[in-house]
Amino acid sequence: MKIYLHIPLLALFACSAISSETINEQANMKPNGKLKVSNVAGTVDIEGWSNKRIEVTGKLGDDSTLIFDVDDDTAVVEVEFKNHGRKRHRNLESSDLVIRVPHSTRVSVSTVSADLTVRDIKGVQRLKTVSGDLKTQVFGEDVDAKTVSGEIIIEGNNSASNLMVGTVSGDVEVTDVAGEISARSVSGDIELDATEFSRLDMKSVSGDLDCSGDLEKGGRVDAESVSGDVNLNLENLYDTEYYVESFSGDIDPVLDYKAKRTSKYAPGSRLELTEGKGSSRIQIETMSGDVEISTTGKTNKKPDVQ
Repeated sequence: MKIYLHIPLLALFACSAISSETINEQANMKPNGKLKVSNVAGTVDIEGWSNKRIEVTGKLGDDSTLIFDVDDDTAVVEVEFKNHGRKRHRNLESSDLVIRVPHSTRVSVSTVSADLTVRDIKGVQRLKTVSGDLKTQVFGEDVDAKTVSGEIIIEGNNSASNLMVGTVSGDVEVTDVAGEISARSVSGDIELDATEFSRLDMKSVSGDLDCSGDLEKGGRVDAESVSGDVNLNLENLYDTEYYVESFSGDIDPVLDYKAKRTSKYAPGSRLELTEGKGSSRIQIETMSGDVEISTTGKTNKKPDVQ
């Protein structure tokens, strides 16, 4: 086993580079600091705790080197490969990282084929992976989670936040979130379960878009899809302006009002109506995807449609 330590004299930070199978590093870390993590293959597991320290444990793959650098309020944890240029990612040995940092740490992670799990982190999160799965929790701070082919699972605690999720072919599942939500997909399905939200922006090519929750008064929903279906299940359908259009997909009635043909000679249908003052707005457009807007609340009130 070889160990390389780089500790400059009179420095006020801890820095080390290790090449071995077992990882066991720790250093003091300020609350509200920033954590930067990079790993190509394996797993990354990040957990918030009440200690004012960072702890890194786990196991390195062969031909791997761990860069561990804590400087003032920023910690860097990176896995580097000695023969990176001569190996493809799928042939690299896996490295598994378990990282514990203060709850309020701001986290930025980039992986390739490494699965990523984040728990009990209450700072801003910037998470990116290529083929690895991504799972995290939201506690009211901004979260930006992106993957290409991996799945995304996000659990909230009903606190308002700014949430952005994006995937190419992986599915997305989001529960118990609130605030402003932006979701993008190519072929992966997106399923959102929000308690209350003020802004929802969803776009997909062939993946289905499903959202349930309570749209705040004055809130807005924008959804676009090519061939994927769009389904909204809202607590309240009143006091809302609706614009729903599809080229060849079916549009279900909203408040018993049906969509109308846009042309006598070509396919296409559109539903436009304003209930009450139209404080909120819902706009949905698809090419061939179907659209359904339903409610979980009571609909015994007679709609005031303009």
